[in-house]
Amino acid sequence: MVEINKTVNRIFIVLILTGLITYKYLSLRHHTISDCAIIVLGGGVNPSTDNDHVPMHTQKRLDKAVYLYHQIEGKCSIITTSYGTTYKPNPLDGDGFVITEATASAKKLVKMGIPCKDVFEENVSLDTIGNAYFVRTIHVEPGQIKNLFVVSNAWHIERVQSIFNFVFALEPAMNTKLNFVSTGNGIEVVDILNSRIEKEKKSHEQFQHFVHTKSKDITSMNDMRQWLFQKHKAYSSSRFSNSNDRTAGLTEAALKTY
Repeated sequence: MVEINKTVNRIFIVLILTGLITYKYLSLRHHTISDCAIIVLGGGVNPSTDNDHVPMHTQKRLDKAVYLYHQIEGKCSIITTSYGTTYKPNPLDGDGFVITEATASAKKLVKMGIPCKDVFEENVSLDTIGNAYFVRTIHVEPGQIKNLFVVSNAWHIERVQSIFNFVFALEPAMNTKLNFVSTGNGIEVVDILNSRIEKEKKSHEQFQHFVHTKSKDITSMNDMRQWLFQKHKAYSSSRFSNSNDRTAGLTEAALKTY
């Protein structure tokens, strides 16, 4: 319980700091921020049609993205991310087609008034590492996007920052400025929120260990591509020969946040 309270305190501090960062960049609204994109990280897909299959914590991310979109002047798009997760299958729509996280979020953004021409999707990734890698390869590099605002919940943003900073620092060098913006938790049940906070803490520690042990071997996007498709359990074809439990190490409460 003490560790959870410490984690919650850190989350509140991050929320305050990222709020200050948001204020700093919104103060630029009278200047043109060219080649700008707001990244909304996927957060699961509800099987039910409530809120167009968008979970409440993802809705918080979309609300923040729409707010930023209207505040930041200049050429700005919103990029939704994620095919889904390795922890559970995606739901199907009425015609039997897969509903991806990116598609559900994109559809909701259009309903919220964002023009279709400014909504882009990344429908490939299955985790936060994949979010960063595929956003960079599919959208940022070919689009030569110079300013990114990466949006997620307070309990997720620290790990997001570590991962995006790592991936976007890989060769070839990019002239893209990363800004990280957190929003509310969006998880009302305390036990479920605490379970996700604990899960994020462990995942962040694992990624920091990964950086410490692999940073000398993974210095380029090609290195990252090879590691992702040869070693990562979500993308490597070696997963077909393994019978590992997809939800191993994940509590039932934390699974509800995916």
